[in-house]
Amino acid sequence: MNLLNRNIDIFLTLFELRNMTAAAERLGLQQPAVSKALMRIEADLGNPLFTRTRLGLLPTSFAERLAKEVWESKDDWHQRFERLIEGEKRVAGSFKIGSHPVLASVYLIKRFTKLLLEHDQLHLDLLLKRSIDVTKDVAEGNCHFGIVAGPSPHPELVVRTIGKEFAALWGKTVIKKNALVFYNPEMIQVQNYTRALKDYRLIPVSDYELIYSAVVNGDADGAILPSQIAGRSSRLKTLSKPFYSTEIKFIYRYDLPKTVATRAIIDSFVPVD
Repeated sequence: MNLLNRNIDIFLTLFELRNMTAAAERLGLQQPAVSKALMRIEADLGNPLFTRTRLGLLPTSFAERLAKEVWESKDDWHQRFERLIEGEKRVAGSFKIGSHPVLASVYLIKRFTKLLLEHDQLHLDLLLKRSIDVTKDVAEGNCHFGIVAGPSPHPELVVRTIGKEFAALWGKTVIKKNALVFYNPEMIQVQNYTRALKDYRLIPVSDYELIYSAVVNGDADGAILPSQIAGRSSRLKTLSKPFYSTEIKFIYRYDLPKTVATRAIIDSFVPVD
């Protein structure tokens, strides 16, 4: 007998009220329907559940045991259900966030840390890759979220703008020919920048933090830097027109499950309209 069907509700109501008429009224049924249902239950179980007396229905010892088991099962189910609902209200789970290292330092680290401090049941893995690789990972479902520079359109992705930046030559003052200029050889469209700055001695350094420190501390005359990095110091100013400008995007798949946790992560990165 299935404990989740209508018959068990009829049994429990009869067990509680000990009266066929009162049980029928509570259940919204006719008394004959309740009586027939009780006979079906007893036939299915192969045991009588009640003795009919002038004072009402008297539960058998089997009915006493059955009611106890059913109520305990219901209590256990309700407790499990409450725990499930409570779990859905918590920001919890494991997620992967991909980003280019430069973008991570500007757009991700503070939010990343804040999320972890506020939600002790949230686990975030940070994957540092090129924007094109992060976009591919998110589109293929290998990464939940991404922070990328100007991703190519993709039908599976939700793309939200979270910032803008440009790259240019930065320095403290006007620099002369043959001056030392640091640049990152992994920068997007780097060949265009280096051709435009052929009058300088270009020094490749594959670390934006080192480049930034060098130009701020005077170890380099200038540097090709993204605006978000160079803008940290009020002593640096642009010495050229922007070589390029791009929008920074927060991306995730359209079919990403909409949970309390994913909503909290999205809200942390995407400005509220």
